[in-house]
Formats: sequence, structure tokens, C-alpha cells
Amino acid sequence: MTKFVHHHGIPSALCVGQENTPLVIGSLAYRRAARIAISSTPAPLSHRAGACAGNIDDRQLVTRVLVHVSNEARLYGVSLADFADLLEQWAYRPALGLLEFEKLETHLRKPRARPAGGQWPEALRRMIEVIPFDRLLLLLRRFDAAASVELRAHSAVITPPAVQAQDGPTEGAPCPWTPTDLPLQLGQDGSFFGLDRVHPEDLRNVLVLGETGSGKTVSAVIPFLNAALTYRLADGRHANVVVTDTKREMRSPIEENLRRAGTLHRLLVLGENTLPVRFFSLDCQLSMADRRQKIEAFLPFEDLASGSHAYWHENSMTKIYALLGLQAEVAARAPGARLFNEWALALGMPSCQSRNSWVVLKLILQCLCEGGAKGLKAGKCALHDTCHLFGITGPEKAVLDMYLGGDDSFMQFMYVVTCATPLLGLLTDACLLKYVELDPVPDPDCDAIDIAALMEEGKVILMQPENKESARIAAKAVKGKVHEAVFARKDRERPVFTVIDEFQRFVTNDPETGEQAYLDRCRGYRGLALYATQTLASLKHALGSDNAAQTAVDIMLANTPTKIIMRTTDATTLDWLRSVLPEPPVPGPHVVDVHRPIEFRCGQGYLIQANGTWALRRAAPPTLQASH
Repeated sequence: MTKFVHHHGIPSALCVGQENTPLVIGSLAYRRAARIAISSTPAPLSHRAGACAGNIDDRQLVTRVLVHVSNEARLYGVSLADFADLLEQWAYRPALGLLEFEKLETHLRKPRARPAGGQWPEALRRMIEVIPFDRLLLLLRRFDAAASVELRAHSAVITPPAVQAQDGPTEGAPCPWTPTDLPLQLGQDGSFFGLDRVHPEDLRNVLVLGETGSGKTVSAVIPFLNAALTYRLADGRHANVVVTDTKREMRSPIEENLRRAGTLHRLLVLGENTLPVRFFSLDCQLSMADRRQKIEAFLPFEDLASGSHAYWHENSMTKIYALLGLQAEVAARAPGARLFNEWALALGMPSCQSRNSWVVLKLILQCLCEGGAKGLKAGKCALHDTCHLFGITGPEKAVLDMYLGGDDSFMQFMYVVTCATPLLGLLTDACLLKYVELDPVPDPDCDAIDIAALMEEGKVILMQPENKESARIAAKAVKGKVHEAVFARKDRERPVFTVIDEFQRFVTNDPETGEQAYLDRCRGYRGLALYATQTLASLKHALGSDNAAQTAVDIMLANTPTKIIMRTTDATTLDWLRSVLPEPPVPGPHVVDVHRPIEFRCGQGYLIQANGTWALRRAAPPTLQASH
């Protein structure tokens, strides 16, 4: 967790300029972080009768106290996440409902020799009066994570780009399509819904909607894919093509097309006798909190992060990533060293062949659980000894110490491991590991695929994920690295075509690599995507029901100006279609109610183009003609 050096009581991350004229920018960031933490913490946030998270009085009080406690606690040199651990371990006695401030303050001052922090004990007393203790700990930890993000967002405005922490290559200048670029050959004699040759700037991005059996793949996806595979720049350079195909229908046309052109060597099938894609670079400068945020953008843990399990889930993740932080610290101090592997050896575990952080950590936690309270104590001692071996002597190594108080404490440790089991199970699944390495502390001795390097070579990258949650996570992670590489590659004249079938399974809305962020900018970097899914309702369901998710869908619709609406019965899709197609010039039924999508034949659909024109057309690719 980031530690701040203070200047007149103000975190240094919030001060710029001359020594005696600091510019304070933290207050707004803290208030915004408080709102984020409150909105993501399950109700009730108050003991008061009838009060809930939506009560504005409670929100304002909690926000004020959070900001105040944050500023005061940092005077002791601790983050709020660490502070929450101290509260849980040292000061609060649930059976008595007491917070022993004097004991806590003594514990804080003694190792750090800090002066008294002002009125923070009184602020905490008010906090305990308002908020149940388990909610308070969760709130402190979430506020700490949100505050670090908000502070970086503010400091990014005043920090030179050269010193900002980032992972991956630096983004380059845009290189948009030009009128002299060659068109895409989508069909012949109007076979692609009445179109043949279309300039990429006129096509932009494409969204295809239609139920199973409507002809999406054969009418739209494969013709677009063939056009992408054969596309070349005027100087002969091939485009990059990235395909995600769960139904495994596209490999045959891809191989046939490339074999016919004599370029089968361009094809790379991920997970098939290949190395996994490396997600975090070896020189990653992101904090462990940022790495956690990136990983969790792909994980289906919404249900675990709310309701009665929210506190234990967050507590479990805090401990897991604290251990990973130690792994990262050792890697920074001794390149090539792996704390977890040394810890496992110190525990007398059989030599672990894997050096993946998730795999080894899962084995260690299983070993500690099987050993009972005695085994956990031995595990703690082994961790301390291993940390000392690499020069780590601070309190950060005491991740397990709070669970050594007896059987009750050991049961708490067991619950932490139980809550972490879904995460560890997914990230150590063989189906995920063959596609992508999501290790937040990657091992330099293990080879992996660099997506950014492939983007310089005009490759055709095919991923055929199985119908498993771990494979879906892997596909999302690979997609995120592709999006990142589109903006950072050196050869920005070389186009990047992305094709995703069953798009609802892989859509994300994280702020960095989600489709709403990618589609909004890829046009300027010669990125062109085709997404095929069944309905708008399926996209909205995949992203969730909150406002951010619904806004993400609206942004995707706005940035896929070419749309093909095929046979569907989805009310959400039909309502949207009525809203974008014009009303009849004279009073009468809407065209959608006359030519109803529910009655469309295979390959038939409404084509809406980027220039605003629309038509009801039927595709006529050779495969569809042969089947009819």
C-alpha cells in the first residue's frame, strides 16, 4: 500500500510547487472516494432505525468522518487498509462492543514515534455509533482503494507523463484512415446485404444482432472475416486480425483463405501448442492495488462483493494481495527470486514445478489449512524467516499473525481461505493457464507471448475458448491486451480487425480496455471491429444493471455505426430499432411492425449504415446460396 511523506500534515502526493506554497488537491479526491466506498458497501450503513445507505444524512456523516479519519490516520504513516487491520486485530472487542482507543493509539505511536493525531479517536467513536463494525472495516478498506485511484487521477494532471506508473508500451499518436486507403472486399454482386466494396472509414465498427439460426455467422461474420484476412495496404502489408470464436466455426475458413494466399504461417491459434499470453509485463510499474483492479475486471465476483459475505470476501482479498505484495517486493529486491517457492520449501512441501504465483499460493494455503492451528503457526514462522532472507523485516510480513490466537482465530483463517477459493480455483485452472498468464508478479524465467510484438507482424490470432468460466476470463484478458496494443503499437498504419462471435460472453466495461473505451478511440488507430451477439438484452445482462453498465451499452451502440439486425424476438432490440428507424411519412404502422424481424428468413436483416441510410436486405454469400 502506498505510504505518503507529509508536508505540514498534507500527503506529499497532494502537494506540488514550491516547498512553502503547496497546492492541495486531495479534499475533492477523498470526498469522491468516500462516495464510491459508500455506494459499494452493502446496507445497512447505520444502526439507526429505518436508516439505510440511501439516507442522505448518513451518507454525509460517513463521508465527513471518512475524510477526517483518513487525514488523521495517515499522520501515523499507515494506510486506511492497514488501519482497518489494526482495528480488527488490536482495538475492537466485539463481545463488549468497545473500541479501546488508548491501546490502539499506544500501538500506533510506539513503533512509529508519531505525534498525537488530533481528534481522530473522537471521529472514530462517532463512526462506531453510526456504522456496524464489520461495515466499518469494509468501508475503510474500500475507501483506501478508491482514494488511491482518485489521488492518482488528480496527480496525473500535474505529473509529467514520463514519471507516471504504467504497464506496457507508451501510447502513440493516432493514424486514422485516409481516402487513399484501399476498400474492404466484403462480397460480390451485392452479396453482403447489398454491399461489395466499402472503405473502412465508411464501415467503421459493426454490430450484428440476431438469434441462433438467423444466419449471423455465414451472412455477416465470415464475409467480414474474409475481407479482413485478404486486406492489404498499398505497400503490401497485411492487417492484423484477431478472432474469438466459441462455436469453432471460423478456423476452417481462416485456414482455407490463408492457404489459398500462401500465408498460412500468419495464423497463431492460442492454447494449441503455444505459450500463454503474458498479461502483466516483467517491468510492470503498477501498484498491487492496480493489478488487483485489472484482474478483477474479468472476474465474476459481483455476488461475492455484496450482501452478507462482502466483509469476509474483502478481508480475504486483502490478505491474498498482501501476500502477493510480498512476492512482488522480493522480485524487486532479487530479480528471479520467488518468495512463494522459497516459502513452500521452508514448509517442507514437495518441490513445486510451477512458478506461477497463484498456483504456488494455492498449494501453500491448502497445506496451512491441513496442518491446523499448529501448521498455521509453522507457516507464519516460515514466512517470517523467508522474508528475513530477502531483507524484509517490517510489519508487512505479519500477514498471518492475527490468526494465531487459538482455535477461533484459526477458524477465521479457514474462512479467509474459503472465501479465496473461487478466485484461486479460476486463476489456477488449466484451461485459463494455457491461454493467458494472469500472474500479478510474472516470472522472468517463464516464456510467454507478447501480444504487442505480434501486432507489429500482421498476424492472424485465433482463440477458441471452451464453454468454461475460466476460458471466458482468459478470452477477456487476451482481448484487453489486444485493445491495449492497438493504441501502443509502433506500426500504426497496419490495421487491426477484431471479430468476436457470441460477443455477450466477452464484453467488459472496465475503463481501460472495455469496449466502450476501445470503440470510442480505435477508429483513429485503424482499429475496426465486428461484434456478433443475439440481442441487446443479452449485452445489458452481461454488463449488469447499474448506470455505468447501461451507459457502456449506449456508448457501444453509438460507436458501432454499422448495424445489421437479423431475426429476433427480443423486445429490447425491437424497441431500440423502432427508435432509430424513421417514422412513416404518413400516419400508419412503423416499418418494424410491417417487416417484422421475427419473420425474417435466414440471412435477411435491416442494414443501418454509418452515413445514416438504412435498408431491408438479404445477404447472399456462396455458402448461404448453396444451402438454399
